[in-house]
Amino acid sequence: MKHDHALGRNFLKGKQGDRINALLTACGFNLRKLYRCCLDTVGDFAMA
Repeated sequence: MKHDHALGRNFLKGKQGDRINALLTACGFNLRKLYRCCLDTVGDFAMA
């Protein structure tokens, strides 16, 4: 999980920085997942 989803290095300071970093990493993971889903949907329409 750490390297696969870019949770490698935290440049933010303190506990608040750790929380922000984890939140942004989760957002990035979900956006990539949504992007792949959208690409699959567009691909399905293109094949029809």
